[in-house]
Amino acid sequence: KVQVIVDELDEAGYSNLGEFVRLLNTRLEELLAERLLHAIQIWETTFNVSEEEGGGQANEDNDGVAPSAALKAYELHLEISLHEGVLYASPSLEAASVAFVELLQGFLGTALLQKRILPGSLRAKSRGVADVPFKAGLLERIGVRALGPVYSKLMAQMRDCSDYVKGWLRYQALWDMTLAQLIEALGDDPSKVDVLSKWATVLSESEVARSSLERSLEEVRFGPIFVNYSQVQERVISRYASWSVQLQTTYAGLVHKATVALVEELTKAKAALEALRVGALGAGTIDSICYLQDVGAANKDWGARGEAIATGEKLLRRMRYKFGADWPAATSTMSLLADVRQILDRRAAELDGRLTPLLEELTDECGSANDGVTELTADWAEQKPEGDAEVVDTTAAALSVLRRFDERLRAARTRLDQTR
Repeated sequence: KVQVIVDELDEAGYSNLGEFVRLLNTRLEELLAERLLHAIQIWETTFNVSEEEGGGQANEDNDGVAPSAALKAYELHLEISLHEGVLYASPSLEAASVAFVELLQGFLGTALLQKRILPGSLRAKSRGVADVPFKAGLLERIGVRALGPVYSKLMAQMRDCSDYVKGWLRYQALWDMTLAQLIEALGDDPSKVDVLSKWATVLSESEVARSSLERSLEEVRFGPIFVNYSQVQERVISRYASWSVQLQTTYAGLVHKATVALVEELTKAKAALEALRVGALGAGTIDSICYLQDVGAANKDWGARGEAIATGEKLLRRMRYKFGADWPAATSTMSLLADVRQILDRRAAELDGRLTPLLEELTDECGSANDGVTELTADWAEQKPEGDAEVVDTTAAALSVLRRFDERLRAARTRLDQTR
């Protein structure tokens, strides 16, 4: 309308119209600059609004721009849906991002692309003179840097929204993964503490995620973007419940096997330790010492396995798992472990008290056994039967010598074995 009025003034032949139009454009540029800055404030305020689950009111900014009214017509509602076992967002995040960039350009373009007033637009158009927008002058007035935060806030909200939606889409694994794949990934050897630990972690995290979903609302806001997941919330929770049953059953089976195996090992060790005696040097002394060392080395592993079993049973009880009648209680297992450790400490103390005398006896016995072997060798060299008839009178005499030395050799070998 302003251009039409100026054209009428031009046709009427008003003088100094060029100066009037110049001043008019200057004033219009000032007004557009103010409106552009206000539009930028509205945009920034709108994209500053972000509600965590549970809601919350956004406050007005320092200039009194109300976020709830800003860009109300440009709200985007994004739905998380499930169709034939596939989770997806509609519209897609990529489409939403493109839409808001185009919206921003159009929002700012309302001021930037306004055309300057020409003193004689009809004559200018007849000469092919193009319209000139206020864009360059406006950017010079407000500074190009003023537009940086506008795009930054848009990208930041889109990034947060994208992360949140991707978090929901990760629940797709509840439909895609099978129990066999999970077992292959975590392992199924109940004797390994790290396997039990991995299963306990997965079970705990699944329960936490399920509980969090049950407490959450149905919509989250990122600026003018609203993410609604009411269509899939209950179905994801139901899927978690189904998985929880499978996880508890599998984990309980592993803990049960681990407990039975540990109880069997501890029972055997307890019986062996109770029967063990560290007294005077004998044929089984060295074996007893070695056995005590083996049990001492296994003690740490038994402790770690016992703790994993106790933790597993506690976790299952918290989840109200129904234990069978044949379930071996963790308290009984830990009590048995305590008994084994007590007997082991007692036997180790006995060994410490006997260690020095045993070493002295062993040293003496080794020396005596070696002397016996030396003596046997010398006697054999002197008395062994020869093929010469002068030395071996009869066959019976030769057999008697061989029999005697065979007995001495067996005795010497046994004595040496006891010292090894």
